[in-house]
Amino acid sequence: MESYIGSVVSIHCGDVLGTYQGVVLQIDGGQQTLTLSEPFCNGMKGKVSTVTINAADIKDLKIIRNKEEAKVMPKVNHIHKPTKSSDIKPTVHRPPSANDTVVEVKSEPPKPQSHQLTAQGHQGSSRGWVSPRKMDQARSSPRRPTGRKEDCFSPPVASFANDEFDFEKNLALFDKQAVFAAIEGHSPMNTQKTSKIDNKYRCDENVIPSKPAVFRQILTAGGGDDAEGAYLTDAGLLVPSVSHELRSRLMKSAADCGLSCERQVEAVGRSAAEMILQLLGGNHRLTPQNAHQRPRVTVLCGPHMQGAQALNCARHLAMHTVQVTAFVPSQLSTLASPESQSELSLLRMTKTNIVTNPNDLPSSGVEMVVSGLDGHDCDNSHEPWAAAVVEWYATIKASALAIDPPTGPGGSSLGVPKWGLSIALPLHGAHTTCSQMYLCDLSLPTGVFSAASVKYTSPFGHKFVIPLHKKE
Repeated sequence: MESYIGSVVSIHCGDVLGTYQGVVLQIDGGQQTLTLSEPFCNGMKGKVSTVTINAADIKDLKIIRNKEEAKVMPKVNHIHKPTKSSDIKPTVHRPPSANDTVVEVKSEPPKPQSHQLTAQGHQGSSRGWVSPRKMDQARSSPRRPTGRKEDCFSPPVASFANDEFDFEKNLALFDKQAVFAAIEGHSPMNTQKTSKIDNKYRCDENVIPSKPAVFRQILTAGGGDDAEGAYLTDAGLLVPSVSHELRSRLMKSAADCGLSCERQVEAVGRSAAEMILQLLGGNHRLTPQNAHQRPRVTVLCGPHMQGAQALNCARHLAMHTVQVTAFVPSQLSTLASPESQSELSLLRMTKTNIVTNPNDLPSSGVEMVVSGLDGHDCDNSHEPWAAAVVEWYATIKASALAIDPPTGPGGSSLGVPKWGLSIALPLHGAHTTCSQMYLCDLSLPTGVFSAASVKYTSPFGHKFVIPLHKKE
């Protein structure tokens, strides 16, 4: 064992104690200890001159240099790291054979491992025996010069281990104004980068040159595109307002061309129903998992065309699993138009709750009210049932949608509804009848507008109902 004193060894003591490297100073077979001088622990130079390691704590032991090589080894304050893994052959763990010379270790009952510090430093761990044959192989293995690595890793650890980086001092050296000036494009290099970015386009951006956009695509013979009667779409298109007489001529001309009143009622009712379904929550509300709390809508109908459109809307809503309650005045069977009679018959087939007495209207749980009470050619405000319906509406807290409300004196019977749905083209003063105005597309042929001296290009784009905003 005396032959190993002075050798440079690396001892692995497990994950808790770590790895120690140093020169073997003493081997005590009686105490089962090994003492290292000038020790390194986990790559850092120890603060003590010697460290004593128990044999029971040693997991692996490697001889880096023998006694002769250690004498000429320069003193450095860093761990010796081999250039390649081939420089030091790892120790193969196997039982000792008859040809191996084994270091004698007294067979004493193993003491409980205690990670304590001795007077000389940390206690580590070691094996109980080391094969000299492995030591000879480590001595005879060729070693390559490690000059460049020595130059890189040779600075003493103590020279920089305790130095702290001064962030405030280095931050003061940062010239923010010069950097910001370069970002803003004052330097020629940054100007070139900016020009390259300008040439990039989004995936939905038109890169082919086209004609300038025309935002006034609808022209009427009587004007209507002035500051008092013009509206704007979300795309910026200008939609002029028209008089009730002009729009009546458009509807009559469309009916003469084959777009009958029944088809017009169907288009308005379906557009209103689609708009209401979206306002009620759309696919987030009308799902099979939400069948226990379906939306509740009350539809108010009058004995005129607007009433027929409201009945058609009620049928579409009922077929989309909305809980609909429809109010129909009792004189509808005698005074209503044929379109209203037909829509009422279809609505009865959906098993919708139809009431004729205002007292039977629901008193709570109504989420939206669809109003078709008011017509352009008849005034029902003096009727007792109309006054009772208005009184009922004042007691519930629900938003209202008025289908094609009149713009004359009095406007809608429900006051100022939250939404208003105009047809084809908005009427003069339509923005005064509701808080938010929408326009419904009937897909009238261009020839119908031309017959009424209206130059028309559809402003609806990919939708059938679009919002309108008053032009300021």
